[in-house]
Amino acid sequence: MVDTVRTEAGLLTIFSADKVFVDEVPIRAKRASQIKAQDVRDLIVSLKSLNVVQKTATYTATTDDNIIECNGAFDVTLYTAVSNTGRQVTVKNTGTSEVGIVGTSSQTIEGETRQAIASKPDSFTFYSDGTNWRIM
Repeated sequence: MVDTVRTEAGLLTIFSADKVFVDEVPIRAKRASQIKAQDVRDLIVSLKSLNVVQKTATYTATTDDNIIECNGAFDVTLYTAVSNTGRQVTVKNTGTSEVGIVGTSSQTIEGETRQAIASKPDSFTFYSDGTNWRIM
């Protein structure tokens, strides 16, 4: 459920009820009262479009990734949590081997340096608190 919509610098920024970042959509309006129907349509398309990537070897996530499907025994390194408050990424194990998830540099995930997904069809959705990663 969308709770907060903020317009700033030509972007429509949407936050969920628990204040987690949902998405940003470029718009032409400078204030919420100036939002046009096309801006809303762009938002709906953006929210429906997820970037899904499939990986079979060690991978470093990017801010463009929404879902990372993994098949094999390897680690996925999350992008930096710093300056990405509220951003989310889901890592899904589609194979039978353990997939590890690690933070970049010294960033942790729920206070740990590594989390693991044992086998399919398990997944974790991670979100940035601006310093480290949390699991939803």
